[in-house]
Amino acid sequence: MNSYRALVIDDDPEIIEIVADTLASLGHAFDPAASQEEAQSFLRAHSYSYVLLDLEIPARVRGGIPRIQNGENLLQQIRQEHDRQELPVIVITCHGTQSPDLAVEMMKKGATDYVTKPFPSSGAHTLDNAILGAIGGSPSIRPSGGVAQRAEDEKRCRFRGGRMGFHPNRVELCGVKILGDTGMGYSRQMLELLAAKGEDGRFVTMTGRQIAEQIGSYVGDSNIIGCASTIRKNIKHRLREHLDMEVQPEDVLVNDDQGYHLKEWIVVERRDIGRDPAVTPQSVPALSPLDPDHVPDLNQRQRWVLDQLRQNVELTRSMIEEHFHVSTKTAKRDLAELRERGLIEYVRNPWPGHYALRGAP
Repeated sequence: MNSYRALVIDDDPEIIEIVADTLASLGHAFDPAASQEEAQSFLRAHSYSYVLLDLEIPARVRGGIPRIQNGENLLQQIRQEHDRQELPVIVITCHGTQSPDLAVEMMKKGATDYVTKPFPSSGAHTLDNAILGAIGGSPSIRPSGGVAQRAEDEKRCRFRGGRMGFHPNRVELCGVKILGDTGMGYSRQMLELLAAKGEDGRFVTMTGRQIAEQIGSYVGDSNIIGCASTIRKNIKHRLREHLDMEVQPEDVLVNDDQGYHLKEWIVVERRDIGRDPAVTPQSVPALSPLDPDHVPDLNQRQRWVLDQLRQNVELTRSMIEEHFHVSTKTAKRDLAELRERGLIEYVRNPWPGHYALRGAP
């Protein structure tokens, strides 16, 4: 029976022991390398399913001084080898919390994922999940080190899966913000629903109609199509801009004959405090426009607007300007954000018109 085999590059015997236990539980074999030189020797002699790379390693087998640059150099050397450009490399280091930008830098240089030491024993960001996320969903990765040859003219690093982090005010993919700007409401709720997993451990699949119904009766199928387009567009452009990474439309958000679902090489990480990480589609709270206290990222004026509309006030822009003594530009921006999030709408009749909660009777 075929099995996965890893190259573990770390000069700390205690870390090697911890990693060995993790790999044993996954049924994976491994070779340990304690230096850049030794790792290069193993890579020349064998094929691997994936690599675990500590950045702070010595360059030489004997007498080398551990430093982060050695690990970075090795990562770049692996990526420069034509037959290893698709080989998953998971960076493991204790420097992630001290240098927040280091993870992004390593992703730019070709790392598949990034896990800090000491390894978390539970949650989404464990070493186990990083390994499974790196090898589980890629059709180009085969047991016992088989790797696919990248097309010679491909310039950018191809997306091979990564972590999707849910934070209170943003959603990130591979450490890059993909949602968090104006109008993130429906799109985030869509991802919240699709980030849930069923009893089989796989991401749920939902039709556009089902997603719309979960978010609220005031959301139409066309809005869900627009959300999917926004999510894909943001992922494509922002990962290309920040990581020089090429992402295809269905590398993250798939839409097939069964409906929408996240691709299995995505690992979901919850950082939005107060939410249940074991969320199911039925338990995801829909952000109702009738409940402004549960809508995130609203300023004082916008909450006042929603409160007035809950009381059936026929609100106009000038009322915001007069109540808060703000400019027309500020009031327009507040209302535009609420409209883009699908919370309010402009009612033209009777003239001269007013604002109301979207979907309100």
